[in-house]
Amino acid sequence: MKILFISWSVYFTTITVGLIIYYAMIGYLYYRKEIKVAFSNSAQFHTHTNAPLQQIPITIKNENYQAAISDSLPLQVQSFIDEVKACLQEATSNQYDKDNILYLLQRLVSKYPSIEDSAYKLSIEQFIINECETHCAVSFSEEDLGVIWEKLQA
Repeated sequence: MKILFISWSVYFTTITVGLIIYYAMIGYLYYRKEIKVAFSNSAQFHTHTNAPLQQIPITIKNENYQAAISDSLPLQVQSFIDEVKACLQEATSNQYDKDNILYLLQRLVSKYPSIEDSAYKLSIEQFIINECETHCAVSFSEEDLGVIWEKLQA
């Protein structure tokens, strides 16, 4: 049996290449959706935008919506959107009807009174409409969602 001796530089090079391949595979497994979005929309859409939220096209796919606006939203609006997502997941899992979803949204809006007068109100309504159609199989109009803001004032 012949013992093979290698130098330290060959050892460290082999370990480094192995770690790079390992972490690239792990990164791809966990972030493949984001990687695909980054490469497929790179010419059409930039996530670092300074445009007001109303000017961001609503035709963005729902899974990309959060990434598209996350840099330009204040923390309170970001928290509200996260809670809306959780609320709609609950509504989906419990198969709530339209009125129950409106009630959940009314309760949620009452926790964030400053959002009603914000510049993001229209975009938030559009986000809720898109999420409900996608996940809850319920369609809302802007008039339907007007109820959640009226209840806040009442």
